[in-house]
Amino acid sequence: MDFADRPSALDAMARAHREITTRGYTGQLSKVRPLRPTFDAVNERMIATGHFQVHQYMPKNEAYRPVSGLFLATGKIGLMLTAAVMGTQYVVNRRRKARAIEEARVKWRLIGEGVITISTHGFYLEDEKGIYHWSWKGIAQAELTAPGHFMMVTNEQPVPTRWIIATEWAELLLLLWAHHRHPTHPQYVNYQAQITRGH
Repeated sequence: MDFADRPSALDAMARAHREITTRGYTGQLSKVRPLRPTFDAVNERMIATGHFQVHQYMPKNEAYRPVSGLFLATGKIGLMLTAAVMGTQYVVNRRRKARAIEEARVKWRLIGEGVITISTHGFYLEDEKGIYHWSWKGIAQAELTAPGHFMMVTNEQPVPTRWIIATEWAELLLLLWAHHRHPTHPQYVNYQAQITRGH
């Protein structure tokens, strides 16, 4: 997903920032999904909805299983066929082993995509399996890793989750999380300065 050129989203986020920091946000930045508020039934407001992709830093779970089998033929043609089958098995096993080694490397992997809805109190991810939600309190650490890419670490125990959410509203996620949980976050402070200068 490429979000480098999004002036309308940045303008909307600047407007949201002014609203949130001055009197609390009551408007919407985009058409939003009609979700039931989970965090605060009275005061929570849905702000924006868009597409997301979630990436997690992990290996892919594919085990290497060599192709094996016994093929033995006699005679001149049989010996040639046996050699051909063994050669083919060798090539296939070598490719599968190389792919398994590559898949075992820990890297950012796409684990899901769907619709994100951001509210005043957190956000909701909806995919084919269901709806998942995080309050701003549920996120221990966050930062923008690239335009449109919000990296977060959850407070889940015993193992916190580290995700990158790619969405056109990534900057809004950082803005709201930092406003509520980490007002001295360097990216938030820098973003406020950009908005003040008219980005």
